[in-house]
Amino acid sequence: MRRQACQGLFILFAVFGPAPMSLLSTTRPVRAEEPIPENNPKAREYVRACLQRYRRTNSYKDDGRILIRINETTSQTASPGGDQTGVIERSAPMKTYFDRTTLRITAYDVRIAVERGELRSWLVPPDSIDTKTLERNDTSIDLFRQISVKRLSPGRLRLDELLHDPVIANQLSAGLAGPPITLSWLFSEGDILEEPRDSRWSFIGRKNIDQLSCVGVSVSSTGQSSTMWIDPETGMIRRIDLPPGKLGAADFELKIDLRGATFTVRDPPPPLEQYPTEWFKANVIKVDQILIPPAPLPSQIGRSLDFVRPGVMVVLSGDAAMIKASRETLDSLNLKDSEIQVEREGQTSPGIHLIDGRRRLLTSAIPQDQTSFAILASMLGDLKAGVDVLSRLRVQHQEARELYRRQIPPLAGVERK
Repeated sequence: MRRQACQGLFILFAVFGPAPMSLLSTTRPVRAEEPIPENNPKAREYVRACLQRYRRTNSYKDDGRILIRINETTSQTASPGGDQTGVIERSAPMKTYFDRTTLRITAYDVRIAVERGELRSWLVPPDSIDTKTLERNDTSIDLFRQISVKRLSPGRLRLDELLHDPVIANQLSAGLAGPPITLSWLFSEGDILEEPRDSRWSFIGRKNIDQLSCVGVSVSSTGQSSTMWIDPETGMIRRIDLPPGKLGAADFELKIDLRGATFTVRDPPPPLEQYPTEWFKANVIKVDQILIPPAPLPSQIGRSLDFVRPGVMVVLSGDAAMIKASRETLDSLNLKDSEIQVEREGQTSPGIHLIDGRRRLLTSAIPQDQTSFAILASMLGDLKAGVDVLSRLRVQHQEARELYRRQIPPLAGVERK
């Protein structure tokens, strides 16, 4: 479902994605016209004028959220009623509070706060992390003990600085509707409507959103379209309807609901749940960037493959199609036929497997995965150069763990609550 949603979001972020702009002289958006079915440049300029207000404002807030509606159809072949449809509705927070140099973002499990020129960002632990998990001193909680801290440049907040932490940026991108679109509207640089060349814009009438009569503007590209619902009195975007998607037999709809959106901010910044429990408060660590615990070496690394012939460096496994694709991928490595062994009996998982001189498994790859194949190719070169690759892997992993523990000390001697 995430993959389909991302495909649908392409238009949205291609149009509104980070991009400096020259401001128009107008301070209020132009009025929308009656619906026009064909491509209408005025619809594009109407949205541009609205978004320019976001880029110039010194305050903004909303009570935003992501809404997903899944329509599941199950076939009732045993009953005369035929197919039955069930609807599942879910939501996730996507809230923004901005007042000059103060910022609060609540999006999925990410929290971002800016106060007095200091940026703090962190991840909220899931409900599944309970007292027993804490008592086991599980490294899985290390992500949630860290707060990324950065001093920001003077002047207006910048999107690249707000998302400087790769873990935070990746976590937002992994959300069903991607990063908060308001961050781009408010703080990105560049052409505010950088868009695909084949994008088409049109007015599509009006619709009541939160008791406001909003103008609909549709933008389409590559056969998909998104719709923005805009309050013509304020120029504020109140909702975005993303292209529908499909999850198996189920259809789903995705919306960004920016309820309560306003440029007028009089209330103080909302508190954020920085420390969900006293235990986390006592164990928090400030870091320049959030560190991910090193993953353990896969259990199969170093496994002895006794069925491999002497002199073989690569084992190919899988069905005929997989073997064919693997051979084509290996052409660039200039291996001899005697260095390749084909295995169709299921003694290894499908793919390409690198073996050392003692018939121990070093790494595996599949033809379609360029990253894993690049790793395999690099290890193969080292193996041919006489490097003990397995020993090096183990040493590198141990060094990574020790470096991580120097930066993120293990929990000890702290009363857990």
